[in-house]
Amino acid sequence: MDAAAWDAWYDLCAQVVRQQAAWSEDHAGIVWQQRRADPICPHAVVLLYRDPETLHPPRYRLRTATRIMHDEPTTADLLAVLSELAAVTRRRRHEPGYDPRPALTQVQERMSPHAEYIGVAVSTLNTPAGAWTDLRDRVRSEDDLPGMCYIVLADRTYLRLHRDARSRGAAQELAATITVPLATQSLMSQHLLDQDGPDRLVWQQLWHLHEQIGGHP
Repeated sequence: MDAAAWDAWYDLCAQVVRQQAAWSEDHAGIVWQQRRADPICPHAVVLLYRDPETLHPPRYRLRTATRIMHDEPTTADLLAVLSELAAVTRRRRHEPGYDPRPALTQVQERMSPHAEYIGVAVSTLNTPAGAWTDLRDRVRSEDDLPGMCYIVLADRTYLRLHRDARSRGAAQELAATITVPLATQSLMSQHLLDQDGPDRLVWQQLWHLHEQIGGHP
């Protein structure tokens, strides 16, 4: 890619981080508010698309399609959720007219026919502070819930965003395989991601899901 294309890609990566930071808070609110009457899974999957805005220089607007699931035994484990979605996609992707957006998600942003799939993210309320099943009876409100986001992009960019609870200032920490300029105002630190660390299995399953959605073997 030339310099203009790289600039556009870095801008898109920053959009992804901002979107996931905001969605992490929204996701926590939905799960908290429905924890009694209609429990929602603490994991949500987001398909990421780039929609062209300008050609010279190239600029894109991030668009998303989101899968929210009911909280059931089959959706409790994040790795199992990602594995099942990959298996479903692999079985169905050769169907005529297959589109992962309506097939895998319930909420899709409006996007042009030129929108291109670029990656997948998962938001989870299972964080170093504790699993959702442990926190839901200990915290007072959704403002006390932190969140984690794992993101893989088509060029093998990996990003992990940790969002602290709003009651603790909502500070964000980003670990990534690239430097994302000016991602969010709440970003307190950014460092190099170790893909072979404790989250290794999450990265493996998320990348496998991405490959299935993108049509790779």
